[in-house]
Amino acid sequence: MSSRLCELLQLTSGLGELLNEKIYGFWTICLLAITAGGCSTYAQTYQIGPDTSKPSQHQQNGAQPDLGWGSSIENARLARAAQQALQRGDRVQALQYAERAAQAAPNDPQLWFLLGYAARLNARYQQSVDAYSHGLKLSTSLEGLSGLAQTYSAMGRNDDAERLLKQVLAADPRRANDALVLGDLYMRSGKYDDALNALNSAEKYHPDARSELLMAICYEHEKKLDLANHYLEAAKKRSPDNPEVQRSMAGYFRQVGKYQEAIAALKSIRNPKPDVAAELAYTYQLDGKLKESAQLYAEAADKLPKDLELQLSTAQAEVGAGSLDKAQSYLKRAEQISASSYRLHAIRGEVARIENKPEEAITEYKAAIAGLPSQPAEGNLYGIQLHMDLSELYRAQRDEQAASHEVAIAQEEINSVNEQGASRAPFLRLRAQIKLAAGDFSGALADVKAALDLDANDPNGLQLNGDVLMKLGRTDDAIATYKKILAIDSKNRYALASLGFASRAAGRDADAEKYFQKLAQTDPDLYVP
Repeated sequence: MSSRLCELLQLTSGLGELLNEKIYGFWTICLLAITAGGCSTYAQTYQIGPDTSKPSQHQQNGAQPDLGWGSSIENARLARAAQQALQRGDRVQALQYAERAAQAAPNDPQLWFLLGYAARLNARYQQSVDAYSHGLKLSTSLEGLSGLAQTYSAMGRNDDAERLLKQVLAADPRRANDALVLGDLYMRSGKYDDALNALNSAEKYHPDARSELLMAICYEHEKKLDLANHYLEAAKKRSPDNPEVQRSMAGYFRQVGKYQEAIAALKSIRNPKPDVAAELAYTYQLDGKLKESAQLYAEAADKLPKDLELQLSTAQAEVGAGSLDKAQSYLKRAEQISASSYRLHAIRGEVARIENKPEEAITEYKAAIAGLPSQPAEGNLYGIQLHMDLSELYRAQRDEQAASHEVAIAQEEINSVNEQGASRAPFLRLRAQIKLAAGDFSGALADVKAALDLDANDPNGLQLNGDVLMKLGRTDDAIATYKKILAIDSKNRYALASLGFASRAAGRDADAEKYFQKLAQTDPDLYVP
């Protein structure tokens, strides 16, 4: 066996280390949606970038196209350049122009709102908050309050976002986009009745495919499939050729696990910009097509070489596809942009772990944790997962004290959150992983079963369920669970490796060899006969 196969097998089944799904689950969905320029369901603005042909929509996204009377021609030029960069999908350049404009005209609130918007699209949330707050000191506008609310939503500060959105809508109930954002906020928190109330308000003042898609998702979660289909069809008919609607449609299909339909919706967009290509790459990733995902990410990253998050997402995709050399090139590009990026260190740590360089991996993961902001763009689960990654590395080095310390930190942090809505299943899986590492096998099994109740066909949940069953000594049940994964994805590497180990533990050596051979056929680079 090659070192890569050994690494894979060590991470699988109850006989080795628990397979860590790497929880590049919900928090990565959020981040990659932002990286893609704002995907429909989880984006805070519900549009790909400001559309200057629709000023009212642009204003409701927290950036105002019309500058104040005190703005000079040069400042207007910079603001226009920022908007044009956003239209091209170049968030980084847009932010640079917006920063220059706001610095040149510090008393113009609209330029600060534009800066807040551009910063949010670049996942620079504190900068966005500061810019909106500064603009609001100059002018208490609904546009500024709306933009700040959307930034708070992206940061996970849902209570603050809800408070501001309610304030905006109380002042002007006709602001359909803000009602739509509020509805999305409720939906992501699992408050589907509240979400439907807000979305119905949005639909009342401005019928729109995006609000109809979100209503379809709410009804899907409430098992009201007739209503879900009704609003889905309404959204399809409203603007079938609008790229924004196609992305919203893709967001709907991703939310309900129909990845092929999401891919088809995105591929129907003519002359896609890099952010659309990145979103398509992410959707391929969800569908298990890792090589296609990496290729599309690379194309987008090469077109926007100064976009840090896009370089990092491409590197992560290349790691997932097994192309470590290609990943390194994008990591080097990311390093030139921001050598201190916590996500850069985290991906480097993963690469070092795969290359069997444990000491280097530990150093990188510790750097990632040290540089983690209080509210990372990836969400509440990201930092907790990093502690679990580090604990596994320590355990592999037989440093049980350090491993237990990281698990204890993860336990304390997971107990302080209680994710609902779309993030509920990843939260439960991560909590199950922590309980398993702490020796609470029964608690881990309860959490993973609760996650599977939300999505019975999720490969990550099934894999974790099998691993917990192996720890409990229920080998036959684990084998049956791993086989469910193969029924969904016949080439799933982790399930094949787990079945090999589990079959060997059950004394079925012929079956074990069969699964290991199929694993070798699935990815020849993983196996040396």
